[in-house]
Amino acid sequence: KKRKVEEKPIKKETLLGENSRVEGELTSRRSVNILGDFKGSVTATELIVGKKATFSGKAACSMLSFEGAGEGELTVSGAARFLPGADWKGLLHTRKIEVMKGAALQGEIKEKGE
Repeated sequence: KKRKVEEKPIKKETLLGENSRVEGELTSRRSVNILGDFKGSVTATELIVGKKATFSGKAACSMLSFEGAGEGELTVSGAARFLPGADWKGLLHTRKIEVMKGAALQGEIKEKGE
């Protein structure tokens, strides 16, 4: 008797670990998950900035989940979500924003049109 094996899609992402520090330009067609320190520019489908992470620079993505500290310019074509503990300073271009209790944003927010 043959067993049916269920295949689960593998989530492809670029991961910058907690003890990592990177400076430069990062481009991905998938998700970028920053848990360490990043300075530069990121272009990705989804950008996740973790609780202990720091981000400084520019980013362009479709979806953003931000929980760390950062400054610069973010351009999000879809939804930007700032979780408790997030501390962002700078310019944000987005269509949709969610700021949860305990998140701090300082700077300018511009609505991104269609």
